[in-house]
Amino acid sequence: MWLPPYSGVLAKDGKCGGTAPKTFTVPLTSLRRTTTDERRNPMKQLLRKTIPRLWVEKFSDGCVALFPSIRKRYAPPTSSHGAVFPLGIANAGKEALLDRIPSETSRAERRFLYHFFRSVWSGRNDVLEVGPFLGGTTRAIAMGMMDHPQRTQASRLHTYDRFKNYRSDESLLDFMAPLFENGTLIESDRDVIRQTTDFETVFHQVHQAQSYHPLIRCVNGPLPDLPEQEQTVPNLFAVANGVTLDAVFIDGCKSWYGTRYFMAHVLPHAQPGTWFLMQDYGQHTCFWLPVFWEVFTDAFTLGPYVDSTYTFQLTRNISPEEVIERFPAQPDEWTEQRFNEIFASLIQKACDRDDDRARVVYHVQWAAAFAYIGMEDRARIILEDLRRASWADGSEKFIAWAITCLTYRPGPTGSINVRLDS
Repeated sequence: MWLPPYSGVLAKDGKCGGTAPKTFTVPLTSLRRTTTDERRNPMKQLLRKTIPRLWVEKFSDGCVALFPSIRKRYAPPTSSHGAVFPLGIANAGKEALLDRIPSETSRAERRFLYHFFRSVWSGRNDVLEVGPFLGGTTRAIAMGMMDHPQRTQASRLHTYDRFKNYRSDESLLDFMAPLFENGTLIESDRDVIRQTTDFETVFHQVHQAQSYHPLIRCVNGPLPDLPEQEQTVPNLFAVANGVTLDAVFIDGCKSWYGTRYFMAHVLPHAQPGTWFLMQDYGQHTCFWLPVFWEVFTDAFTLGPYVDSTYTFQLTRNISPEEVIERFPAQPDEWTEQRFNEIFASLIQKACDRDDDRARVVYHVQWAAAFAYIGMEDRARIILEDLRRASWADGSEKFIAWAITCLTYRPGPTGSINVRLDS
């Protein structure tokens, strides 16, 4: 079975390294809650292989409910944040708007973003988004900002992208098909897209008629994926002087070095209390994101999460110099032991918060990190151990697919897929 989103009912269409789907939907019973010693509920562990899982769940959970003395032991820990955030929207018009733009985020994630910026964001200072593509997340964030009861009139949403070279012209047009069908784009726009594969104009067309449009400050500012691109890529990402950020949504850090560059440039504009929301944190290909946040675990606390989007709140200031010192320019500057320590810690934390999906994904990201730096045999061992683990039942197809698209590295003309099946 595929790994489920945390919402359990909503899925997304998208691309992994440009070629494969990102998230899949099955009932949440496909993965089990377990503690670190695999004894959260021994009955489930013993009978999982011989009785339909749903029966085991209902029967064993019923037994736990009958005995107050053990109920507390088997209750989810208080640090479990996932799937507790409201996702429903009472206003049918607003809900429909969230689904009109083709997006690589799930329906649950977009609703999560709307609620987050409607009620969790402070409303005082600005918000920054990187990697909006056509702006499905831009709309969700801006709509939430508009509905925030304490939003200051001066607050803005700064959204950055390179706005080109995501897909071939026909692939881009296929992805945009719903925008032509619902009248957002007209037929003459097809020729423009075919000529340039630039979609910055399309981005403006999608949002300009909406009430939230005055909040948006759109900037064409790509991130460098390699150190040498700082000298060759024009109009690199930079935050304007005087901007103070209360929240940062990240869907454009598609490389190790890009993440380092981005954080070194954004953190001077953040302050303790600023929220960082990462859409790719739970994507197995982007191993550099959980690695970065684990390196700086002393400066962030985990917040709510839905599907692949995780949130962290900054607890202390981090200087650009500290980012450069603690997070190297490339992952091969670290030893095998360093990666082992980081992912052991991440996996332990996933166990502690009953985050079974993250526990599986962290293992695949661990393998991806080793494959990225040329340690393919070590990566295969990790994936084989994961495939055989009883607590990971239901993730076999996900693992098999991940082998064909484990991660990707930047190349001179685009991303290079890192895979273990060839």
